[in-house]
Amino acid sequence: MEERENNKGNQVLLVVIGIATLLIAMVGATFAYFSANSVQGNTDTTTITAQTAQYGNTEVVYDATYGLINTGLLDLPNSEQGSDYEYLMKFHVTTTATAPQALTVNWKAVTNTFCKYANGQNCTDNPADTDVRSEVIYDFYDCDATGYANTTASEEDVTVAGGCTKISSATSLPVPATDNTGLLHTAPSLPLAAGGTNRYVLVVTVKNLNTEQNYNQNKSFTGQVNVGLVVQ
Repeated sequence: MEERENNKGNQVLLVVIGIATLLIAMVGATFAYFSANSVQGNTDTTTITAQTAQYGNTEVVYDATYGLINTGLLDLPNSEQGSDYEYLMKFHVTTTATAPQALTVNWKAVTNTFCKYANGQNCTDNPADTDVRSEVIYDFYDCDATGYANTTASEEDVTVAGGCTKISSATSLPVPATDNTGLLHTAPSLPLAAGGTNRYVLVVTVKNLNTEQNYNQNKSFTGQVNVGLVVQ
């Protein structure tokens, strides 16, 4: 009975804009997820808070994207060959906790209709054909306050400012397949200092090559991110 009472002190209450709550208890650590309520059309969910009576509050704030990155349908016209399309998501995580914590950031609610493989200009699912997954890629960065503020998007161009360090693979990775939930970063978790703020930038790039890409016309990518909190 005493052990069960102690475990209750490690539970985290996840509050999603007053709509849903979730209690999760784990042996040795407490794990909570932060994410926007829906994949599309939710213009209200920009701030999500996890409350921990023992450690303080941790908050995730998305900068205008509501936790969503969406390319829309692309037709890759010949007139724009050689000009890539870039899409930006920015969010920061702030805590009042008096103890260090660890974060994970993983994909959620992914829908990816871009081709994996191509036979000539035909889209296929055959690994024996040409692998074209590297034509739609992402990079994930940890930024200081200045780098975060100065990272901007203008039309289809994103400028990642100095003060941002890539924490995904050194080589840009293909965006995940539909329903994939893998981590965006290479480390198992990301440290969050007591009373600290972490700032993150995600860039998705659709390569618009100087060659025909009919297999990727009218394709799209949509994905959210989950921020997981581990109270140690």
